[in-house]
Amino acid sequence: MRSGRSRRLSAGADGLWTDHVVWAGMAEARAAADAIMTEADVAPFLGAIDPESVTMRHETLLIQME
Repeated sequence: MRSGRSRRLSAGADGLWTDHVVWAGMAEARAAADAIMTEADVAPFLGAIDPESVTMRHETLLIQME
């Protein structure tokens, strides 16, 4: 499975988790989102997540500071 240029995982005080992945471009991000649903190695992980609790978003990165 491909990975993005950078990745951060955060958990809020409200229990909401955010997995923020930066890709080279929107096409790569969308292709990865489609591909992850068919990756056999990822199935156990996805099976542990309530699908109703997931919101997948694709946004344009405007500023990144390191």
